[in-house]
Amino acid sequence: MPAIAQSVSWWCFVPEKLTPEEFVRSAADAGCVALDLVPPEHFSFVTDHGLKIAAIAGHESLTVGLNKRDQHPRIKKEIEAKLVDAVRHGIPNLICFTGNRDGLADAEGIDITAEGLARLAPLAEREGITLILELLNSKVDHPDYQADHTAWGVSVCQKVNSPRVKLLYDIYHMQIMEGDIVRTIESSHPWIAHYHTAGNPGRNDLDDEQELNYSSILPAIKRTGYAGYIAHEFIPKRDATAALKDTIHARCFWNKSDAPRSHNFGTSIARLICDLMSRVILFAVLIPSFFCQPTTAHEPEAIQTIEELEVGIQNKSPATYFALATELFRNGQKDDASFWYYVGEVRYRFLVLAKAKGSGLSEEQSHFWFLSESVGQSIYEKADQRSAALMRAIDRALEWDLQQPNGYTSKSEFRTEHERARQEMLALRERIKIDPSSLKGRRAAGRGLISW
Repeated sequence: MPAIAQSVSWWCFVPEKLTPEEFVRSAADAGCVALDLVPPEHFSFVTDHGLKIAAIAGHESLTVGLNKRDQHPRIKKEIEAKLVDAVRHGIPNLICFTGNRDGLADAEGIDITAEGLARLAPLAEREGITLILELLNSKVDHPDYQADHTAWGVSVCQKVNSPRVKLLYDIYHMQIMEGDIVRTIESSHPWIAHYHTAGNPGRNDLDDEQELNYSSILPAIKRTGYAGYIAHEFIPKRDATAALKDTIHARCFWNKSDAPRSHNFGTSIARLICDLMSRVILFAVLIPSFFCQPTTAHEPEAIQTIEELEVGIQNKSPATYFALATELFRNGQKDDASFWYYVGEVRYRFLVLAKAKGSGLSEEQSHFWFLSESVGQSIYEKADQRSAALMRAIDRALEWDLQQPNGYTSKSEFRTEHERARQEMLALRERIKIDPSSLKGRRAAGRGLISW
């Protein structure tokens, strides 16, 4: 599984390099899980293709922003409107900007910006959305922009003192302004909620022709316990689709044993090794999650039978549904396996959304991604031939979810999140109906748990 969920910025690829359709398909095929800075008219198109939207601009503009008190009423109205979009489409972050200095002293700029964000913080806290103040360079790309050093941004966050006001740490921009990237991340990570990447100089690919050592930077981010997105905001120098795939598959973004492998293994022995490795990795990562209780941690139990997994399943961790689906596949019960897989999908989506509202993004998001992708490789292996059966399985899963209690995540406490999770499943059903082969194509490289 990827150590950090990856996103890609829209503007770097569309329209100069790819059409919206080409970009979304290429990002999904490469294994990307989200996109940044998606235009509003494409929100539904992106989510219908199974991708999340990691962050969008919360207000205008880069040059006239929060460091001017007379702009605060305007920005508040814009943020309020964008919060509606964020809640509707499951977007966790809204990007905010200080604007240019225009002669304003740094200390006064901190006070005014914090004042503006403090007025917005209760709105963001209520909706469970994070306002992220973007750090940009004022030396090359954005002359006179005020939030151009990490310490300045941290001071703003400390003054506001809200869990929903953080920083967007752009590695490219901060390399230009101050360098010392790893040490800064280590000391400032409590105030960072989102990252952008690019090569420097040039804002191009994260390759060996630029100076930033992402093989060192990414492990530093992982060590902080970061559970959000890394968003690539680079302009590809060559073929855009190839550059996108190369970046997403770079080994520094993956746990060593889980890095994507090419389909061209060359020999049957290599194929066998890859298949065995994927099963070992899955066992190591999934089994502890399958049998954890919701209130206290336990040592992993022995592998359970189908009958044991089914007992009281409505009150167990959502990971249990994926475990049951896996065992049913191994037993040849494909239709029942598909049903329980989709129960797992809707209930784990619900859990992730509920946790995001209560206390921010957590490791549950990456756990869900891994379970969904790994088990889904088998579910969707012949999606184009089984689309009707898969749609029936989703209908059964949604009905079961509606009728059965959820002892793990309260449906009454998180009504909005529950409905949103169900709507996401209906969007997935529509995608299967319209283009089932696209689901087959976006699954991660390698084979599924069970061969059809």
